Amino acid sequence: MASKTSLKILVAIRSDHQELISSILEGNDLTFVHSLDQAYAALSPDFDLIVCGLHFENGRMYDFLKFSKAYQPTKDIPFLCVQLTGGILAYGAFKSMVTAFDVLGGDLFVQLAKWRIELGDEQAFRKLLDVIRVVAAKRLHLGLPDTEAL
Repeated sequence: MASKTSLKILVAIRSDHQELISSILEGNDLTFVHSLDQAYAALSPDFDLIVCGLHFENGRMYDFLKFSKAYQPTKDIPFLCVQLTGGILAYGAFKSMVTAFDVLGGDLFVQLAKWRIELGDEQAFRKLLDVIRVVAAKRLHLGLPDTEAL
């Protein structure tokens, strides 16, 4: 199990996003997967958190979410969807995506691309790290503040 300062994170993203996520999540124990088959094979209850890109394997994020929440050993691992690139989503599209994400048991949908535009990269990446710590704390019981405070 990862220590309080380092999380064991399964990261399911496109390979061209790995360098960016590696730099943002530096200092954590990261396992990268780039296909749904790799994600299924790597999935285990040893992870503190799953971070999945919105565009993971051409939209297979929902398939991975559904599987990870249906698989008894991993159903309680927090699952974050992160939109890394692509600008600000239209309200209707965003609402539809988040509704489907929530119905399938997702824990948090982060529009990092929007934060990057509004806050700049440095603040957006810091905010993502804060959110990750809060969501992981809910599973690890670290007593961090609730996500509404962010």
